[in-house]
Amino acid sequence: MEKRFQLKCNHLNTILYCRDFDKALDFYQNVLNLKINFKTDWFVEFHLTKNGYLSIADGIRKTTISLGNCDCMTLSFQVKDLKQKYDYFRKMGIQVSKIKSVWNEKSFFIHDPEGHRIEFWDHK
Repeated sequence: MEKRFQLKCNHLNTILYCRDFDKALDFYQNVLNLKINFKTDWFVEFHLTKNGYLSIADGIRKTTISLGNCDCMTLSFQVKDLKQKYDYFRKMGIQVSKIKSVWNEKSFFIHDPEGHRIEFWDHK
């Protein structure tokens, strides 16, 4: 029997290509308070979990990827203290959806300056 390919990932990174890199950097660094793992003048990698990362890249000046519409993906983060996170974003002046119950979970959404949808959720 032929052995099938199995993806084994040591480092997982999602890269968001941005039109306004400086505004996106400010949002992820100062609103979401993510820790920078690696940084150049056009690319920043944030450390999320042991082997999970989120990056932003300057989609205007440096990347070979063309910018598309940002409403076709959602970043989804399971968090503790969902209501506390919700109140924090409201106090920061970030537009926040209502907290809803879906799939036996509670969640809400915000959008980054580029329009990427970000979900925060936790068990009921």
